[in-house]
Amino acid sequence: MNSAAIKQLKKPKLWAAFVLIAVAVWVLAFYWIAQPTRSEKYEVWLGADFDLKTELKESVRAAAEERGIKKCSIVKYDPADSYYAQAFSLRANTVDLYLLTEDFAVTIAETGIFGAMDKSFEGEEYLEIDGKNCGVRFKGDYYIFINSGSDKPAELHFAVISALLSGADV
Repeated sequence: MNSAAIKQLKKPKLWAAFVLIAVAVWVLAFYWIAQPTRSEKYEVWLGADFDLKTELKESVRAAAEERGIKKCSIVKYDPADSYYAQAFSLRANTVDLYLLTEDFAVTIAETGIFGAMDKSFEGEEYLEIDGKNCGVRFKGDYYIFINSGSDKPAELHFAVISALLSGADV
């Protein structure tokens, strides 16, 4: 080695930078490793101009966590936003449950995005599209739909929908 390189390697600031970079890389790696997998996440798309009450959100999260979900997200998207349709088209396939208006749901139902829903919620009103039960009424003009591509068990969907329906009047 030449003397210039040896002088550079003797600088403590250089070694401190190496240590900080190494620590940052390890922290970032462990952060990514610790994140829940796709099967441990549950996402609800709230396509509404209102937000759910905190108590209802906590009830939904508790219902999901009792069935092995580590992260339950309820993400609100305002249909009045000019980028709503773009956001829906980008995120729709990764969401497990939707809360949408009847008009919007009927418009996109032909894509086959909604899974069939049996009538296991007694006394509730269902939305039938093309002869198939697609959604259950949440409140007003809003319905709850299950993503046909969701790999989550039916019991989990049932528990989350039950939690949503129990707090629909909140």
